[in-house]
Amino acid sequence: MDGNFPILQALPVPALILSPDGRVLAGNADGVACFGQNGHALIGRNFKDLDLPTRDRALLEAFERAAGSGEAQEVLSLAADRQQWLKVRIGSARGLENVAELVVTAESVPAVREWAEEVRRLKEELHERLHELMAAQRADEERKNFLAMLAHELRNPLGAVTNAIHVLRTRRVAQGDVVATQALRVAERQTRHQTRMLDDLLGASRVVLGKIELRSEIVDLAELVRQATETAKGQVLARAQTLEVTLPSEPVRVEGDETRLEQIFANLLGNAVKFTPPGGRIAVIVERRAELADVRVCDDGIGMEPETLDRIFELFAQADTSTSRSAGGLGVGLTLARRLVEMHGGTITARSKGRGRGSEFEVTLPRAASSAPARAAGAPPSAPQSVRRKILVVDDNRDAREMLRTLLELDGHRVETAADGRQAVKVAVERTPDVALIDIGLPGMDGYEVARQIHHRLGSAIRLVALTGYGDEEARRLAREAGFTEHFVKPVDVDRLSRFLSAA
Repeated sequence: MDGNFPILQALPVPALILSPDGRVLAGNADGVACFGQNGHALIGRNFKDLDLPTRDRALLEAFERAAGSGEAQEVLSLAADRQQWLKVRIGSARGLENVAELVVTAESVPAVREWAEEVRRLKEELHERLHELMAAQRADEERKNFLAMLAHELRNPLGAVTNAIHVLRTRRVAQGDVVATQALRVAERQTRHQTRMLDDLLGASRVVLGKIELRSEIVDLAELVRQATETAKGQVLARAQTLEVTLPSEPVRVEGDETRLEQIFANLLGNAVKFTPPGGRIAVIVERRAELADVRVCDDGIGMEPETLDRIFELFAQADTSTSRSAGGLGVGLTLARRLVEMHGGTITARSKGRGRGSEFEVTLPRAASSAPARAAGAPPSAPQSVRRKILVVDDNRDAREMLRTLLELDGHRVETAADGRQAVKVAVERTPDVALIDIGLPGMDGYEVARQIHHRLGSAIRLVALTGYGDEEARRLAREAGFTEHFVKPVDVDRLSRFLSAA
């Protein structure tokens, strides 16, 4: 350090003395440590050329202003060790031995240092949260892909079994045989049960992922509930239960998705049947209020404790937590019902007086403001005249392929089959069927590519139908883009398929 400025050593803060053009003339020990790595590298160099840690433009601009105006300037800057923030003051050196120079002093700013440390911590936390978010998104994508594959793998055998049951019914193999008839009824009931559980599981997943879209129209809620109770009567009779239905004499118009609304009440009725013992009573009441519509499903079944009521709508929650699990189910139906009710702008409430004292579920929906007549809920189109078609069935699952072929042939159609994509394209081009029912999850060339190639060669000469275990909106979108005109989810609704083939 230059000995011409001994007063610097007495200053309690880091300090430098600069010439008017910015050359470092001297500095005390703290100043050298603060602004440079050592005295030899600092003294004699220009302050503007120092390798400051931040190359702080504000600091250099402060020097320029101080040198030009002689007025003191203050600015925040990072020390050479990068460990602390400093309040740097640059001003005239008046009062020292040489009044022509500038003096640079610095003070540690603990608050700024703490703030900088907090910023650093928050940045690290943000990075960690972003990492967690990306991991969660990957997990959601993996779950979606897994559930799609699960649906495909489970729906394929369900489709084959369902078609086999229809074949047996059509051939009247159980006619006059009480035991065989009962066996068929059991098979039909259990396949419906498995299909519903699979639909609930996948529906709940789509709700969680925000993948459900409503197709709203004005419907008569009372008629829709009547249809749902008619559908449930088979389950009720099988358990020797009593079902009482109370409906208003006038229509109860609501705006909503008929399929999803029916799903809500099917789940609530199914729950009531499951958790009500044989011989029990179930009541369904539909009431109109000023601007609202209420549907109550009541039973005198096993009931619920208060702690169960608090979580009954949570995913995978079970009212029956015993090891026997006699009622069955996955615990997703009520979760799905609540979300669907909320999507329609309504509420759903569960009540019970305790274990063994029955349960009540109440759904409240806003009534439609429109005075337009409600479409009859669930009204099927008139049955068209049966028409024989040339049909190509494409499925790599042999049982599913052969059962569907048999079922279609029993209806009088001429059927060709293919077990993979390449064979399907070849048969379609050579035989030009009226309709091709194509599974999506084919090995090698998938159903989408099969549809694209057939559509490219034959155009509208053939109707392409996706017959698949993939039932989400993305699968339907991809099917439309590939050239499919219809999308049937396995196990296929045989009546709906029959109506489509007659009208194709």
